[in-house]
Amino acid sequence: MDGQDDALDISLTYLFGKPILTSLRLTTVQQVCIPQAILGTDVLCQAKSGLGKTAVFVLTTLQQVEPVPGECAVLVMCHTRELAYQIKNEYARFSKYLPEVKTSVFYGGTPMQKDVELLANKETHPQVIVATPGRLNALVREKKLRLNSVKVFVLDECDKMLDQIGNSSPNLETYTIAEQSNQICVVMSKISSAPHLPRNKL
Repeated sequence: MDGQDDALDISLTYLFGKPILTSLRLTTVQQVCIPQAILGTDVLCQAKSGLGKTAVFVLTTLQQVEPVPGECAVLVMCHTRELAYQIKNEYARFSKYLPEVKTSVFYGGTPMQKDVELLANKETHPQVIVATPGRLNALVREKKLRLNSVKVFVLDECDKMLDQIGNSSPNLETYTIAEQSNQICVVMSKISSAPHLPRNKL
C-alpha cells in the first residue's frame, strides 16, 4: 500500500459532528484502511513511513471513543517515547473540539508515581493511553492501570517493536488486552512477521 493518492479530498465533519477538518487529502493506505477501521473490524495497516498510517488509527479511534471518566477506551502501544509523543500530538491535533477526550503518554525511564497519581484520579484519567511496553506492563502488574474497558488496541510500528524486544510471542498482558478488545489495529512499515494474537484475523 505504498504511494499517495493525487486528488482525493474528503470532508471529515461527519466523523465528529464538528468541523475539525474541512478536508483531508488521503493517501492510498488511508483510503483503504480508514473505512475498514471505522466499521470496527481488525485492521493490518502496512505502508512506508510518511504515508499517514498514524492518522488512520487516530481519526478512527476518536470517532469510536465514548469518554467515560476513569476508563481507558483506546490503548496504543509503541516502541519508543519519541514515537509515543508524536502519536499524542496527533491526538491533540484531531481532538481539538473533543475536550472530554484526554490522552496521556506513559514510558519508562521516569518515576512511575506520576503516572500512578494521574490514573488514580477520575478527573485526570485518560480515555486514550499511548505507552511503551515496559511501562505499560509495569502499571498493569502493579494493578495501577485497568484495561478491561479497552475497546481498541493499537500496536504502532509493530515490526520495529518486535525487532526491539525480540521476535517472540507477546506477554500475558498483551494477550489479555487483545482478547478483550473489540478491535485490534496493527500498524507496520514492513510485513516481516505478523504478531500472533488471540482471535488473530489480520
